[in-house]
Amino acid sequence: MIMQAARKPIHPHPVPGQPALRHRTVCFRAAVRQFPGYAATHTDDLRSRLETCVTDGLPVFVSEFGMCDASGNGGNDLGQADKWMELLDEYQISFFCWNLANKEENSSVLKSGCEKTSDWTEDDLSESGRWIRERFRLCHPENT
Repeated sequence: MIMQAARKPIHPHPVPGQPALRHRTVCFRAAVRQFPGYAATHTDDLRSRLETCVTDGLPVFVSEFGMCDASGNGGNDLGQADKWMELLDEYQISFFCWNLANKEENSSVLKSGCEKTSDWTEDDLSESGRWIRERFRLCHPENT
């Protein structure tokens, strides 16, 4: 199992991703802690666990981040998403926004009717897409 290997410092630094380990705060010396962060599902408790891992010195990477719930299809909670972004900014933690798709679900950053593969306009973006685009623009105004 990957976590058994991660306990040995001579092995590479794996990113644990087994569903049983996802939400547990298990800080191993030789592992990067992977966190999902769906704003409407993962709130103060998971943010607190993430902060514990960071303050314990463990490298952390948010492998999935969305403004909706963890199913990918519940309503967006932009207030909780703002709290996630503040924490990630505070600790300079990298993340992937989920998901760059045009599926008929709230986690998709493109509207379901969008058929473009690049050069998206405001009209092509879903609520999630507009929100994350604005967050990126706030962080990097030189790219707007």
